[in-house]
Amino acid sequence: MEQHSEADLKQFVGDLLRHGGLGVHVNVWDTYLALAIGSFLELESTVNTVTFVDSLQQPPFGFLMTPRSVMPSLDVVYAGVRCCELLRLPVRYAREAIGFILSCQTSDGGFSHAPSALPNLEFTYRALQTLALLAPSLQPLASEAL
Repeated sequence: MEQHSEADLKQFVGDLLRHGGLGVHVNVWDTYLALAIGSFLELESTVNTVTFVDSLQQPPFGFLMTPRSVMPSLDVVYAGVRCCELLRLPVRYAREAIGFILSCQTSDGGFSHAPSALPNLEFTYRALQTLALLAPSLQPLASEAL
């Protein structure tokens, strides 16, 4: 099996990020994953990536999955907000994103990937992490509740 160095990995991920969005069909989720890896490798983001992510910021849910598709899910909002965090890009539709996230909360308190779906721990974690990023003033209230 061929060995690759950290420099090889940095070069590979850096080349991917130079194109803007990532994925077989460029989308916010694959772009988020590449940005997270790039951040771990201490790579700088490119103008193309910032432009791509910013173009996905749209109402009514806060983010689009791809430039031409609306796929309202918690993963799309989570990935969009995390991309903005990693790129230091303001979230333009925070109110819409928060509204969608809250619509994914079930009567038991957990969160699902879409309204009226079944909740699980992973979606609940993503929802709470995203809400903490979008509304940091709520964090002290959450820790007091514990």
